[in-house]
Amino acid sequence: GERVSMKSRLLFTSLVLPLASLGRPCASLRARPLFVPSSTSALPSLSKPSAPPLRIRGGGSSAATMSAFPTLVTPEWLRDNLSSCKVLDCSWYLLPQMAPRDAHKEFEAKRIPSSLFFDIDIISDKTSDLPHMMPTASDFSSHCERLGISRSSHVVVYDGKGQFSSARAWKMFRAFGHDSVSILDGGLPAWEALGAPLDTSPASVTDGAQERGEYRCDMVAGSVASMAEVEEMLRTGSHQILDARPRARFEGAAPEPRPGIESGHIAGTVCVPWG
Repeated sequence: GERVSMKSRLLFTSLVLPLASLGRPCASLRARPLFVPSSTSALPSLSKPSAPPLRIRGGGSSAATMSAFPTLVTPEWLRDNLSSCKVLDCSWYLLPQMAPRDAHKEFEAKRIPSSLFFDIDIISDKTSDLPHMMPTASDFSSHCERLGISRSSHVVVYDGKGQFSSARAWKMFRAFGHDSVSILDGGLPAWEALGAPLDTSPASVTDGAQERGEYRCDMVAGSVASMAEVEEMLRTGSHQILDARPRARFEGAAPEPRPGIESGHIAGTVCVPWG
């Protein structure tokens, strides 16, 4: 298959959480025809890496993270450092595929102690007719303040599936310049498997922190690409665009879960399925 160098400039795109990397779309890419191959032999793919990917755990730092905070923290680390972190449940489920799971009801039933709910559906651009568009900096700041988060907070995000929608929240914090954010490796299932404590007291997904935070931010230049920029990347080949959806959807063999979206993929993209 097509080899993609680790030094390549990569851009992930996914229709599961469509705005993890993309900004407001323009008509040119929205109308761009999708490529549906006649056979899987026509599909580009990544060659098998020669070494396992680097995974950073625990509380140490590494130049690979581009910040002093690790991308991943273990359940053991969070259990021992819970009081010094702001913990957010960022669960979100794609329906109807993940039914009958309900992120709101699951949070209200049980959660990591002191955690609050980060609602990906709400913390988005509500002026757009598309789901999960990135919020403005002022809206993101307001939500962070309600959740008791300040710029100095070490935020730890998790979800009920293990590692799914928490990555979206991590990306949002990084896009707004908040480097002190980590993903709980394995999410709530790993926390429960450890036998760590759970909070089952009454709670609501709309609960805020007892003390509001003070938060101001701006979008980091280059952290989110517009559809016009993606169109230019495709035209010039300056970036390799990766599609994180399941291969069957990439190939056009499975329908898209959202109504009105064609099957297949953007021509020139490489399938790197999540999970």
